Amino acid sequence: MPSTTVQRLLPGLRLGFVLLVLAASCVGGFLDATDSLRANDTFLKKVSVAAQLTYVIFGAIAILLILTKHRNVKWPLITWAVAATVTAALSTYAWGGAGVAISLASGAVAAAITALVVWAGVHAARG
Repeated sequence: MPSTTVQRLLPGLRLGFVLLVLAASCVGGFLDATDSLRANDTFLKKVSVAAQLTYVIFGAIAILLILTKHRNVKWPLITWAVAATVTAALSTYAWGGAGVAISLASGAVAAAITALVVWAGVHAARG
């Protein structure tokens, strides 16, 4: 019977995981973006902050859609994931001074994590 218990718990765990990641990215992204708005003196920094604000907005939209069990949560989640991945890749280069290889690695890790969240979020919205 353990598999039955896991099957019952999995949707709630998936929902909690998605909401936690999205909420943390929205709050952290908003706080960081508002601090960064004053210091974005290069083009890449401006693009990074714009991508950050994009994932904040679409993360919040995705949270609302998931909580209301809306079926059309896929595209806001994908937009959140792309913006978060762009931010991860650009920020390490534009703000941190890391090399291109580190920035690409950061973007690849972010893409993997956000893909997991998109998958889990779509399934969480289905119930």
